[in-house]
Amino acid sequence: MSLLVVLISCGSEVLPEAEPGQVTEPPSSYTYTPEEDSAHPLDLTSLEDSINTLFSELLDLNAAPAIHSYEVAMASSDDNCPAYYEQNGSTFWYATCASDAGGAYDGYAFYTLYEEYDLFGDGTPWDAIVLSGAADVVEPDGDRYHLGGAAYLGEAHIPEADLYISVTSGSFFAEGDEVEGSWITSSSSPSLTLYGARYEAYDINIMLMSGSTAVTSTALSAAQFNDLTLYTPYPGVYPCAEPSGSMGVRDTAGNWYSIEFDVVLEGETYTAPDGTCDGCATVFHGEEALGEVCIDPTPVIAWENTPW
Repeated sequence: MSLLVVLISCGSEVLPEAEPGQVTEPPSSYTYTPEEDSAHPLDLTSLEDSINTLFSELLDLNAAPAIHSYEVAMASSDDNCPAYYEQNGSTFWYATCASDAGGAYDGYAFYTLYEEYDLFGDGTPWDAIVLSGAADVVEPDGDRYHLGGAAYLGEAHIPEADLYISVTSGSFFAEGDEVEGSWITSSSSPSLTLYGARYEAYDINIMLMSGSTAVTSTALSAAQFNDLTLYTPYPGVYPCAEPSGSMGVRDTAGNWYSIEFDVVLEGETYTAPDGTCDGCATVFHGEEALGEVCIDPTPVIAWENTPW
């Protein structure tokens, strides 16, 4: 039998013979009726609490744990394992080996120490540590370290201000007493850029935030910062303790929401419409406004000396 005949046979419908007095009709076509939206309703109170908790812990998500735990992991290395190459303050290694002290190294890493270096090409001299690579280390006591991306931490001191930057991108993990309680001991890593400035003469702090991070709370699972900016309030410069810009948050059901603040940059001055400079932001799901949440961003700008 040819394939054509098989297809025709399978696709042809033969109705059973009707008994006397019975009318036989072909079955009606199936119509799919979609279920109602099963998304969990948004609890604005829990959302507000979760965002405030995130802001209170945000500066702890800096690159220091990734860099410091790498330095600890490398303490059990020796001249032969891993084999180092050094040039102009930069150290590179690529190996799969075991050191005499009992450390196990697999992968590669770049570690560079900059002093008074024009890191961004704008003439500002930065002191910074830059780490990148893909490596796994098992220390002699069994503690593990994983590097799968890049991290750097820097500061610059110019006549006008003290500047600070932290960047994490990729995946990191570490064990050990020296990192207990920090983000690097968890199963997720932030991909964040935090840029801070301290203008001592005016008692103004600034923090710029971009990137994303996982969030562990009853309401949220992730947050995305869209170049969020915050200043210490100062007349003629910044109107109130409310960020400028927006952020996205994902709830535990997988729904994304946009948090839109009211402070905007006009020319060289930040402003807000009358009556809106209250620390609150509108929550949107798509184009639908769901209500407001009020944020206390003080922990992000209340630091002294350094932000981390």
